[in-house]
Amino acid sequence: MLLFKASRKRFGVARCSWLAAQPPTLHNRAMSNLFRRLFEALVYSSEDDLRRQIQYLKAENEILRAKISGPVRLEPEERARLVKLGRPLGKAIKALISVAKPETFLRWVREADKVTPRKKGRGSRAARARPRTSGG
Repeated sequence: MLLFKASRKRFGVARCSWLAAQPPTLHNRAMSNLFRRLFEALVYSSEDDLRRQIQYLKAENEILRAKISGPVRLEPEERARLVKLGRPLGKAIKALISVAKPETFLRWVREADKVTPRKKGRGSRAARARPRTSGG
């Protein structure tokens, strides 16, 4: 009903007559419940798929880590990438991170927060000032 009214207001005419409001009937409610249940099933199945993918990647990561002797040294760009991707995860990062300890990751986040990108400028104020003219 809202879609129909919005399109009528925007374009001045009823653009999609099939969106017109129909009186609520038992059939319409049953169909909407059916679609809602199907949609929920799809959403939950995709969450299960994502959960399986994460479990696989964690296992693969553990296997690869076992084959490496010694600590993994990360470049600053790699740390910044991990911070960018891991910060939105919040406390869930503790269960995921395997390259470093969670405390180390938190230190990286704090360090990234301290560093502010420099603004691009022309240099010092003297270099931007108007050139002197010869007095005469």
